Amino acid sequence: LIAGLPSGPAVAAGSAEPKKTIAVVEFAVRGSDLDPQAGAIIADSMTSAIASLGYFALKDRLSLSAIARIAKNNPFGSIGPIDAETAMQLGKLYGIHGIVTGTVSRLGDRVRVTARLIDARTGSVLRSGEIEDRDIDAVQVKLNKLVMAVTTMPVSSSQSWRALTVKTEPANAMVRLLNVGQPYQPG
Repeated sequence: LIAGLPSGPAVAAGSAEPKKTIAVVEFAVRGSDLDPQAGAIIADSMTSAIASLGYFALKDRLSLSAIARIAKNNPFGSIGPIDAETAMQLGKLYGIHGIVTGTVSRLGDRVRVTARLIDARTGSVLRSGEIEDRDIDAVQVKLNKLVMAVTTMPVSSSQSWRALTVKTEPANAMVRLLNVGQPYQPG
């Protein structure tokens, strides 16, 4: 990712650079019909999923009340996602490179979770994503998709990864890769 944050398994596996440190901030809850603890639950689940990837070193999850004490211009309750200035203050205070923050909200009959990875040095949003489903339990099943959206970058066309060989039966069968601009070549 931009600002030196790792972009996925290829970078993590092929780099001798130490892991970047990130923290997950308790997600803000929008909607009176949602459990007030939904933001903390989602943040804990996101933390576990990010930890299992092994790309980052993680600080303990930060609570909204701790952030409210740091944020000068944001009254408690209006935080989430946090603003750029607060993200940079958190970066300096906790020695972190990035912050994952977001919201849990109800939109009609659907629950939506949005997440952002913020560069703690510049306050800019590096990656973002969202998932939604019928209830909070169904949303939690999709959290890995959200984690991947927030912590990895798609491979650009300038990066050429050729690590695929398909053995076909019969041997002369045609192989076609969908949504890829180049024809398949073994190896």
